Amino acid sequence: MASPRILITGGSIAGPVLAWWLRRFGMSNITLVERASAFREGGHNVDIKGPARTVLQRMGLEEPVKALNTGERGWMFVGEHNEPIALFDMQAIGDKSPTGELEILRGDLAKIMYDQTRNDVEYRFNDFVTHVDDGDDDVTVTFHSGAKEHYDLLVVAEGVGSSTRKRVFADEATRRPIDLYVSYFTIPRAETDTQNSRWYYAPGGRTLTVRPDCHGTTRAMLSLHQQSAGHEKRSTQEQKEMRIERFAGAGWENPHICEGLAASTELYLEILSQAKVPRWSKGRVVT
Repeated sequence: MASPRILITGGSIAGPVLAWWLRRFGMSNITLVERASAFREGGHNVDIKGPARTVLQRMGLEEPVKALNTGERGWMFVGEHNEPIALFDMQAIGDKSPTGELEILRGDLAKIMYDQTRNDVEYRFNDFVTHVDDGDDDVTVTFHSGAKEHYDLLVVAEGVGSSTRKRVFADEATRRPIDLYVSYFTIPRAETDTQNSRWYYAPGGRTLTVRPDCHGTTRAMLSLHQQSAGHEKRSTQEQKEMRIERFAGAGWENPHICEGLAASTELYLEILSQAKVPRWSKGRVVT
C-alpha cells in the first residue's frame, strides 16, 4: 500500500517536528514547503517545558538542545542607571522562574529539527500555497511557483499570520491583536551584559530588553505598546528608523541598543496577536 502523500506548510519548528513523527510512524511521502528562500536561522529564546519537553525526550533530542542552552539564569528588572529593582532567579525559584531550565534560541532549535529531517523529507524553499481545493478523494494544492499537486492530507504549520490558514478557513480564521509591537534583533555584547536577561521600562509604553545567548552576542528586544498601525508591513529600513525615532530619549542603554539595531541584518518586527479558528480541521486540511 502506497504511503499517503502529505504536505506540510511552514518550515520553522512545528512543521519539521511533525515531519519527524510522521516518518517515525512509517509515512515516507512527505513534502514540506517554506516561503523563505532557504533555511532561516535567527530568532530569540524558546522555553521548552511541560509537554514540549516530553516530546523532545521521546524524540531523543534533549541532549542536543541542552548543548545549545542560552545560559540565561533569570530575569532582572533594572532602573535607568542599571540598578537592580527585582530579580527572578531560576535557581532560587525553580519552575516559577520566567527563564526555563531548557531554553534555546529559535534558530538553533529549528536547525536541530531541520537536520533531523532534511534527508527523509522533501523540502521546498522559496514557494508557498496560493490555492487549496479540498475534494472528497484528495486535496489539490496550487503553489506560487505554478505547480499544482494532489495530496491526501494538508497540514498548516504556519504562524499566526498564516495565509494558507486564511485561504482554507476564510472568515473563520481571525487574529486577535494584543496591541504590542516587538522588534527582535542581535547586537554585540556589552560590558554590562550578564547571564541574566535585563528589562528596562521607559515612559510611553516602551520596554527595552537584552538577553544572553550561547554565541557570544546579545539578543535585544524593543517592545512598544501601541495598536496595529501597519509597521510590520514596512521595509526593514523603515522599521529600523521608526524604532530608533520612537525610542529616542528612553534612557538606560538605549544608545547601544539602537546602534546595534541600525547595524543589524536580522531584524524581525511583529505585532503580537492570537490566531483564532473554531475548529482544528476542515476536510483534508489540519491546522
